Order: sequence, then structure tokens, then C-alpha cells
Amino acid sequence: MKYEVIVVGAGPGGAFAARQLAKKGVKVLLIEKQTIPRKKPCAGWVTPEVFDLLGWDPKKLNILLEETRGGILWIKGEPLHTDYQRPIAYGILRNEFDTKIVEEARSAGADLIDGTKVTDIDIGSDRAMVITSGGKTFEGQIIIGAGGTYCPVAKGSGLRKSWARDELCVTFSSETRIGKEKAAQLTKHRGYPEFFFMPWEMGYGWYFLKQDYLSIGLGVRCNLLSRDKNLRFLLNNFLNQLRELGRLDDSVTLSPFRGYNYGTYFGPTGMTYGNRVLLVGDAGGFSLNSSGEGIRPALVTGGFAAEIVLDALHRGRFDEHTLSPYEEKWYPALRRYYRRGSFLIYQLRHTTITEVFHNFIMKEDDLRRLLFFDPFYNVVPPKKTYLGILSRIPKLTRYAFKTMAVESISLSDLWRPNYP
Repeated sequence: MKYEVIVVGAGPGGAFAARQLAKKGVKVLLIEKQTIPRKKPCAGWVTPEVFDLLGWDPKKLNILLEETRGGILWIKGEPLHTDYQRPIAYGILRNEFDTKIVEEARSAGADLIDGTKVTDIDIGSDRAMVITSGGKTFEGQIIIGAGGTYCPVAKGSGLRKSWARDELCVTFSSETRIGKEKAAQLTKHRGYPEFFFMPWEMGYGWYFLKQDYLSIGLGVRCNLLSRDKNLRFLLNNFLNQLRELGRLDDSVTLSPFRGYNYGTYFGPTGMTYGNRVLLVGDAGGFSLNSSGEGIRPALVTGGFAAEIVLDALHRGRFDEHTLSPYEEKWYPALRRYYRRGSFLIYQLRHTTITEVFHNFIMKEDDLRRLLFFDPFYNVVPPKKTYLGILSRIPKLTRYAFKTMAVESISLSDLWRPNYP
């Protein structure tokens, strides 16, 4: 069967692109390898901008939403509480959230084929073809690859054959319904997720409730794992820490942990468009390196992809040159977030600065917001982060000299983003 556009992957980015195109009358096919509703390894939180992109009012949604008003950051065994006194994010269940976008795409006119794996694509001079595991083929003018980190569209088009180990992060997560009574017993911090920062592993663990669902997991850079310090080892240590803190007990049987790789450390490092092909979300490596947030970048890129496709259909041209404005859209929209994440990550790898920041973060709530919670929840734009840090350099320097016998901290030490 022939379509104008074929979207491979019904996650937020792919389903949103399909929805936007279908609303404009485009004949769209959405293919998903899992059965909808699908399960997705994820911490399961979104920022308010996500609802703006989707055109949703959180107060009118009939899906689970858990307001987040701040958080608890554990440093050196001490819980540091930050309260914004307003919702800055929302906990969600991915199977509900993703399904709602898919259903909106279908209501707009998109066709859905789920439980079907795409094995390859074939790009010709006059069409783009998708080949599925069942032997069926589907033709379109253009393909949007939204099939996650190892998207078959990225591989089949040659845009992303593989990932370097230092480009990838890996998460291990579990989501368990424990009941309201047990949820009340385990934590008194509803609406304040707990984060266990691991700068030496370049990652973090999380623990928070979404009504009576308990979400636990951790994310780590792949190239910092080893045979002795693998993900299972880190996870067991983290779970033991939670038990010692009373966040878990023997009466709770956690759902199996599921792993997922995604490219987030540098941001997109390869081409995200080609002849008759665009990549969105994790397929293009768009997750943010400051937090691992993937839903908002997936929606941003999915929306841009839909705009570019509409223009290409209008022109009747689908070559690489015609699709190149895609990068001209996402690069300025997302670059500043990757730069901020790279900048903050560098501070955590610089031994002297890390120690200064850790000690000062424990002392100053405003710096804790500035360096962790503001970027993590995207509360303020990156420019405010930089200005806030620059304004505090004299205070940080005096603190370092006075309390830690630091001989010098240069401005270059405090400013070394590595994303272009």
C-alpha cells in the first residue's frame, strides 16, 4: 500500500509527527514494533513545555499525572531539599502518555500498524520503501525514523550505522504499583523525587512515586562501566542504599528492571537527515545530556520533521538538499541545552571544582537550584544558568580559598563546554 509519509516508531516523537501531518491531510502510516499500549523503560517525567507542544491542558487530562514541586538531592549521604512551591514537572506512566499521542494521530487520520518490526528500508529515486519482518512492504515519498536508539531507518539509510561507546548512556528502570498504603509508608516526600548523584560514574539514580506507582532506576555513561563495575553491580548497590534509608522493604517486590541505551552525552553527532529520510528523538540522539530527558526533544524534533515534510510534499522534492532545513530548525532550538549540559558535566569531572561545588551546593539552596534542578527540569533557559554561575564566581572562589586550601581557579576551568 502506498502512503505519502511512513513513520517508523510510535513513541512520542514519531506519533507526534504522524499526528501533525495527518491533521494537514497527509496520508501517513505509523509502524510500531511493539503492541500499543507499549511498555517503555523510562523514569517517566515530563516538563510543562511538553504539554505546550502537545496542546494539552494538564488539568483536563485523563491520564496519571503526579505533580513535581522540587526534589531531594543526595550528596555525601545528606538529603538536600529544594522546593519551588509550584509544579515544575509531572510524573507520568509512559504506556498511558504514549498511547494518548498515538490515538490522537489515528483520530487525525493516520493509519497504525503495531506489533510489526521494520527490518530494512530501500530508498529509490522515486519512492522510499519500508520492509517488515512479515515480508510486507510499504511505499511512501519520505520516511521519518523514530524507532529509538537502534532505529532501522537510521541504519538502513546509512545515517547511523552504529554508536561509539562514549556517546551512549544506559538506564535500568523499574515501575511497580505498590498501593497507596505502602506508598505512604515508604516516603514522606510526595511530589519531591529523590536523586542520588553519582559524578564518579557520570550518572544518577532516582526514586519517586507517581500516585501509587514506585519508579526506581539509574542512568550511567556506557564507557564508564567495566566488568567489575557493571550496571547490575551499581543497581544492587543503589537498591541496598534505598533499603538502608527505609525507601524499600522486604514486602515490596519490584517489577523487573529493564534496560535501554540512548545517545545523550554529546547530543546528535551524525547526520539527522538524508535523501527521503529524517530522524527524530532517540533515533537521532536528541536526548538531553543534563538529565537524559528524551520526551521533550523527541516532540521538538518530531514537530520540526512534520514541518519540513509538509514543505517537501508541497515542492514535490525529497532530496537531501530539500530536507536540510531540518537541521537549521533543531540545531538553534536545542544546541543551547546540549551546551549547558556539557558545561555542567565538565564541572563535575574537574576534581577541584567538583569538590567546591559539592560543598557549596550543600550549603546554598540557590546554587543547588542553579546547577542541578533548574537545568534538570528546564526551569530556566541556559543563558540564565551561565549568568547565574558567572555572578557567583567571586563567592565560589572566596569559599574555595577559605575552606579548601585551593590555590587557584581560573575562568577557563569554569567554562569548557564541548558541544559546538
